Amino acid sequence: CGVGTAALCLAHRVRDLDLHGVEVQRDYAALARANAEGNNLPLTVYDADICAMPLDLRHRSFDAVILNPPWHEPEAMGSPNPGRDRANRLEMDLAIWMSAAMTRTRQGGWIVVIQRAESLPELLAALSGERAVAPAMVQLNGSPIGGVGPEARRAMGLLCAPEERIGHAAV
Repeated sequence: CGVGTAALCLAHRVRDLDLHGVEVQRDYAALARANAEGNNLPLTVYDADICAMPLDLRHRSFDAVILNPPWHEPEAMGSPNPGRDRANRLEMDLAIWMSAAMTRTRQGGWIVVIQRAESLPELLAALSGERAVAPAMVQLNGSPIGGVGPEARRAMGLLCAPEERIGHAAV
């Protein structure tokens, strides 16, 4: 969730939301809480990693999940500010981010990804299951779907979005 920018912009535009954010850096999580409080907007922020979410979050699903993974590859030139450097540097595969989003998104819900256009093939491969990170990492409503084919995924409520540039479809 970083300092809460995307969540708080949404909270400002759409009232009465039940917003939750996950942030691995405690300082940034504290800033997100302060930003929410200072703008009188609702946001519950968890000091956690997306791979080890708090138990109460693991048992919830949401109508929409917004994720903004770091953009820069590990070998890219970093920021002199250690917190900003960590926030901007991709430390885990985008498939893990997509799995976390898919696991928390209610059937029929939305996943919104803020990411570079160059990452689209990798994101679509993760979403379609072509690039699973581990057998049980790609989940829908808490059930593993990493090995489930396109027909079964459609039966579960996932939609097919053609992507001609990579010659595949995201299911």
